[in-house]
Amino acid sequence: MQFKDVSYGIEPIDALSGFIHMIYEEKSNQINIPHSGKRVIYAESDEPLHEGKKAIPKNEYSSSLFPRYLELHIVVDKNLFDYMGSDVKTVTQKVIHVIGLVNTMLAQLKLTIILSSIEIWSYKNKISTVGALENVLFRFLNWKHDNFKFHNNISYLFAFVKHSASVGITFPGKVCENNFDAGIALLCCWYKGFQHL
Repeated sequence: MQFKDVSYGIEPIDALSGFIHMIYEEKSNQINIPHSGKRVIYAESDEPLHEGKKAIPKNEYSSSLFPRYLELHIVVDKNLFDYMGSDVKTVTQKVIHVIGLVNTMLAQLKLTIILSSIEIWSYKNKISTVGALENVLFRFLNWKHDNFKFHNNISYLFAFVKHSASVGITFPGKVCENNFDAGIALLCCWYKGFQHL
C-alpha cells in the first residue's frame, strides 16, 4: 500500500483468533513478524516494564528472536469522522498512517503495534463521549467488554473535541490487564497534556 510518499506492507499473521494482518512501514531492513494469536509484550524478565529504571538482567528467554508487539483495535468516534471529512476510506488511511508513525517511533524499542481492526462510528457514537475524560474511558472500556468479540486486543478510541485539558487518557502500566486494556487519544483544537489514572 502507498499513501502519499510512504509505502506500507501488510502481512498475514498466523493467529488463533481469526483474520489478523500486520501493517508496517516498508524500509530496507528486514521485518520480523510475530506469529501468535495472543496479545503479548515479550519482556526480558517477569518484572513489569513500568517499574523503575534499573537494568533488567537477561535470562534464558531474552533474545532478539522474541519480538514485542501489541494488537490494537482502533475506534474512530463520529466527531473525528466528521472532522476528517466524513469519508471512510480517508479516515481509514489516516488511522493506518498514524499507526505507521507510532511504529516508526517505537522501532528503537523493538516494539510493534499491530492494527488488528478499525471501527468507524460514521452514523453515531455507540457511547457518550461527553463529560470528564475518565468517565468516557470507563464507558468505552465497558462498551468494549460488552460488545467486542476479540477481548485479547487493546482498544483505543480516537475522538475529536474542541477543548480538552489533555490529549488522551489511559491506565499506565495496566495495558495488558483485561480490565484496563483501553485508552483514548484526542484530536483537539486546544489541550494541555496527557492524563492518566
